[in-house]
Amino acid sequence: MKRVKELLLTFALVTTGVLLAAAIFMTIFWQGEKVTGAILWQILSVAALCSLGNFIWPEREVSKKEWIVREFIHYFYVCVVVLGCGSRFEWFYWSNPRMVLLMLLAILMIFVVVMFVMMQMDKKTERQLNERLESFRLEREEAEKEAQE
Repeated sequence: MKRVKELLLTFALVTTGVLLAAAIFMTIFWQGEKVTGAILWQILSVAALCSLGNFIWPEREVSKKEWIVREFIHYFYVCVVVLGCGSRFEWFYWSNPRMVLLMLLAILMIFVVVMFVMMQMDKKTERQLNERLESFRLEREEAEKEAQE
């Protein structure tokens, strides 16, 4: 269940980030162009594909070195998805370095924000688990004291 929640949250965050990036991108590069409903399906498709990158992560703790390697692989995967789809959907042109740089910057910013939010959620979950463990420990100590009396 936790995995599904993380996947849905990632999807929502990525969709929001890509929508914001698309609005900025269109304002800069595509002024006066008509936007069709296709862009919405494209954004949802890219967000769904990027969210699948969550499966790079195992359902166990990883060492710091493994975390760095997996984070790099995850980022590379997201870049391939966004640049590949963006090129296919003609969101940008490889022949325009400014467009490519802005795409790379948008990918990095969205990736970092999503990573930060997910890390904050993990910290919150960790705090809650530690509080529950402490509560169980105190209850057990109390029960042991009562048993001794």
